Amino acid sequence: MSWCRRSRVCPKSGGMPRAGAPSTPGWAGIGCCALQHPEVAALVEQTLLRFDGSRYRLLAWCVMPNHVHVLIDPLIRLSRIVQS
Repeated sequence: MSWCRRSRVCPKSGGMPRAGAPSTPGWAGIGCCALQHPEVAALVEQTLLRFDGSRYRLLAWCVMPNHVHVLIDPLIRLSRIVQS
């Protein structure tokens, strides 16, 4: 069993609780909340913006505590975008 199913704290987030803590209905016990830190979330945003206009048109994005939602209009093959 991996740490994410045993631990209620994300080891990479300085002891911050993970998303979907046990008080949340339907807690699945997975996911690290490293993206809840503004510096980390900003780095993800900068990375998404880096290729806006060259590899894709960035239509919308949302950085959540433990994952990211991205809506793009690809300008090159999607497989190349995901690979990078």
